[in-house]
Amino acid sequence: MGEDERRAARRLYQYNVDLKVAFVLYALAKLDVPDLLADGPRSTAELAAATGSDPHRLRRLLRAAAAVDALTEEADDSFGLAALGDLLRSGHPRGMRGMTTFFCESDVLAAYGSVAESVREGVPAFQLRHKEPLYDFLGRSENADVRGEFDAAMVEFGRYFVEDFLAAYEFSGFSRFADIGGGRGQFLSSVLKAVPSATGVLVDGPAVAESARTFLAAQNLADRVELRIGDFFDVIPPGCDAYVLRGVLEDWADADAGRLLARIRQAMGDNPEARLLILDSVIGETGNLAKVLDLDMLVLVEGEHRTRAQWNSLLGKAGFDIVGIHPAGDVWAVIECRGNPG
Repeated sequence: MGEDERRAARRLYQYNVDLKVAFVLYALAKLDVPDLLADGPRSTAELAAATGSDPHRLRRLLRAAAAVDALTEEADDSFGLAALGDLLRSGHPRGMRGMTTFFCESDVLAAYGSVAESVREGVPAFQLRHKEPLYDFLGRSENADVRGEFDAAMVEFGRYFVEDFLAAYEFSGFSRFADIGGGRGQFLSSVLKAVPSATGVLVDGPAVAESARTFLAAQNLADRVELRIGDFFDVIPPGCDAYVLRGVLEDWADADAGRLLARIRQAMGDNPEARLLILDSVIGETGNLAKVLDLDMLVLVEGEHRTRAQWNSLLGKAGFDIVGIHPAGDVWAVIECRGNPG
């Protein structure tokens, strides 16, 4: 075996190891071990009793977690919480528990096992495996636990990347933001804190209404944010000078994405200073990781991560021109658009 082949073999081996690490972290979170260690190290026996686990098997999981720096392994058969594992605590203000657990849930993993079939048939793998689209599946009461992990993952995603977006683009030139599909308002709240003279409109569906009100009140922003709850096509507000779509269009095929964009273009009216700000990836311009993360779109939904040419075509048909693409970290960008005179 030559050196190039040995390097390739080591990479393949490492990819397989990385998959196992994901399951170690998943099991650690599902057993609530990080929560149990929040106040300090505990013995394997104590953790086994608290989690209802077999002590020998739990010890093997804990030492694997320590091997990947999620836990610390002590000399007296006890384990403590390391910085990586601390992010799996359910109450961590900057935690990543949902992002870690959602993608390892059995129903989600089953969809990833259908990638080859999805490529052949041109249908999202999740829909092939479960006979219904992802959001229909998440909307059923019997899948509330998976829905909770998905919602947590989306909140964590917004929190994790917000600093990259704020650093990549100057938001201070706008006075009223419409965050469309903005969830409970985490990104909008970050923008409004960075631009204290601005106000906002949060647009999303009924499922997030109560959590959005609670979150915005906790951020002392209730008086600066108007909630528009309902179908996107009915509640997009006119008169804003910045319309934000963060991670929304990647979920949608071109036909639905185009309808939403056309509706936003209508709401923007004739204000030449108004902008549409799409926070998404641009394949070929925002790093190779965006190409890998596009697998989530291929598996879970009808959308995709688009190239500049695809963005130009989609936006042009809806009445927009791209003013600039502002990279935000290794995956995302702020795509700044204005309405064309048509």
